[in-house]
Amino acid sequence: MSTKGVFLLEIIIALGVVVVAILGLMAAFTAGLKMMNESEKISAATEIGRSFVEQVKTTGYDKTTVGTYDGWIGEPADGTTGFPPAPYPQVKKQDQDYWLEVECAQVSPVVRMLSVDVHWDSQGKVTLKTLIHQ
Repeated sequence: MSTKGVFLLEIIIALGVVVVAILGLMAAFTAGLKMMNESEKISAATEIGRSFVEQVKTTGYDKTTVGTYDGWIGEPADGTTGFPPAPYPQVKKQDQDYWLEVECAQVSPVVRMLSVDVHWDSQGKVTLKTLIHQ
C-alpha cells in the first residue's frame, strides 16, 4: 500500500508542476498580446505624427504660426494660416482615437521648431520634433 501512496503523491506533484507551467505560459501569452496591442498603437501614432509633420513641412514656414494648439480641448486652427492643418485635432485609426498637440516655437529669425505629440488613451503618447526653415 505504501507503493500505491507514493505513486499517487508523484502524480499529484507532477500535476501541480504542469499546472504551474501552464499558468506561467498563459501569463506570458497575455503579456505578449498586451505588448503587441500597445506596439500597434505606437506605430499608428507615429504614422499619424509623421504624416502631419510632412504636411507642415510641405506647406512651408510661412504657413506655420507660433503657439500651442491642443487637440484634446479642441483649440481651433489659426484663422489666417490654417495652422495646424488636418488631421489636427483628432484622428480615428484602427478603432482608436488619437489627438494631436502641436507646438510651434520660434528658434531663430528664420527657423521654427515644430513639436507634435500624438496621444491615445490616458497615458499613450508619441512625440515628434523637427525644424522648419524659412
